[in-house]
Formats: sequence, C-alpha cells, structure tokens
Amino acid sequence: CVLMLFVVPASGHCEAAGVLGGDVVGDSEWAMPTGGALSGAGYEPDRVAPRLMSFNLSVDGAGLLALTFDETVMASTRSPAGLVLQSTLAGGGTFAFTGGVYSVSPAADATVLSFVPLKADLDAIKLVAGLAVSNVSSYLHITAAGVADMFGNPAAVLNVGPANPYVPDTTAPQVSALYLDLTANVIDLYFTEPIYTPSINATELQVLNSSAAPSAAVWLASSSAALVSPSHVRVSLSVADLNRIKIRHIALTNATTWLLATAAFAADMAGNKLS
Repeated sequence: CVLMLFVVPASGHCEAAGVLGGDVVGDSEWAMPTGGALSGAGYEPDRVAPRLMSFNLSVDGAGLLALTFDETVMASTRSPAGLVLQSTLAGGGTFAFTGGVYSVSPAADATVLSFVPLKADLDAIKLVAGLAVSNVSSYLHITAAGVADMFGNPAAVLNVGPANPYVPDTTAPQVSALYLDLTANVIDLYFTEPIYTPSINATELQVLNSSAAPSAAVWLASSSAALVSPSHVRVSLSVADLNRIKIRHIALTNATTWLLATAAFAADMAGNKLS
C-alpha cells in the first residue's frame, strides 16, 4: 500500500513530508513518486510442494471426490491417475483412478478441487472388498502426478484420511436392459451398477403377457441365475419353467413378453435392493 508520512516538528503541527513506498530506517525515509511501484531487490519463487490436507468422498449416485490442499493448486495440472483410493492408511485394498469429469479452466484454480469419477471407476471401487464402504475404509494416496501448485511444484506424496465427510451408496440398482432368448432359453438382465452375487434369487422373477392387465403370468420356480459380468445377470430357464410359460401363451411375441422383478431379486454391493 502507499503511505503518507507525517513529521511532527517542534512546533507540534503535523506537516506532510512525502509518499513512502519502503521502510523507515532511523530518521531517514525512502521516498517514492506517487503512483509508482517498487521492484524487489531479489526474488525467490515458491519451491514448496502443495500438500493434500483432507478429502471428501461420495460413492452414491455418480460419485464425487473433493480434495483440499494447503495452498492454491492449478486445475489444469490435475490428474486422477495420481490418486489411489485405499481401504487403510497404509494401503489395504486399493484402486487407482483412471479418469473423471472436472474443469481445467484457470477459473477453477483453488485450494479445493473436485471431480466426478468415471462410472467404470466407481463400479470398480465397489468391487474391491472392504474399500470405501465407510469413512474408515476410505483413505487416499496422492502421488506427485496428482496436481501441481501455481509455480509448478508437484504435490507432496502422501497418504491422507479417512474421508470426511463420507457419503455411502444408498441408491438402489435398476434394470437398464432386458433380453429374452427362447433359443438359448435364457433371460439377460443388465443393471445400472454391480450386483452382489449371493443376493440373486431367480424365483423373484415373474414372466407376464402384458404390463397393464396381464391375463397370464408365471413365477419362475426352478430356474437359476448367475453373474456374467458385475452388472449383467443371466437367468437360465429350466425346462419346467419354460413349458409353463409356453403353455400359457406368454412370450409368443415381443409384445407379450414382460418381466416383473421384485425388490428381493437382487441387491447391489452395498445391500441396496432392486427398485
């Protein structure tokens, strides 16, 4: 800032002596023209690595990871590949992020950076036993590749945690696609997230000839179900169930093929039942 220096003479009256841009040393002062600027005699840039202080984690919905640093970091330097989620401070079950949705605009430079992980990453995290199922199973390892500060100093390599706050997965899985193959005698169901294998119960499926007011319906009684991939369940129709479906004139065409699944048919990795 620019300061006005007032010198008090012996008379006791204040008189403006000049404009200062430096320190007063002894009885002398360093005068600077009004409106001018000083250049430092020397300059030392910031050479200290930014440190991750804490992070927030949500594994619900689309997911969210927010990182808080001890200084402003450059959004354009961030890399999810420099972040590894861990179940313990020392390591445990781990997952290295591969990408996500975030801003690299200079306007996003800040002490807090957030990003939404890729859906594939979020699904993969849910498949690692014991990882990110609570705040005390959610720690973060950041490498030098994670981000850099405004002077290009890479992040300090640290293990940080647990996550605070932590938001668990409370979103129920849903069926995103359904296919019936009466040649292979299977029903393929695709879900919005990974399904917990022991939760699958094929007897909680009903095949109907209409969605509004079905005149014929069959609950599966002896068919089996298994995971093809984390979010893909295949129901293998038994001969008995298949004949019961056919004799009731169900699934003769696409228009007469409907499937009802109760909430007890399957649950996700967090135990949320089908909706």
